[in-house]
Amino acid sequence: MKYSPIGVAALIATTVGEYGASVLGA
Repeated sequence: MKYSPIGVAALIATTVGEYGASVLGA
């Protein structure tokens, strides 16, 4: 596979973290 499960999980965690910070900061 091109993307490893760990890499995908890290990408999702980063995206969710950025979104969560944006919502909490709003």
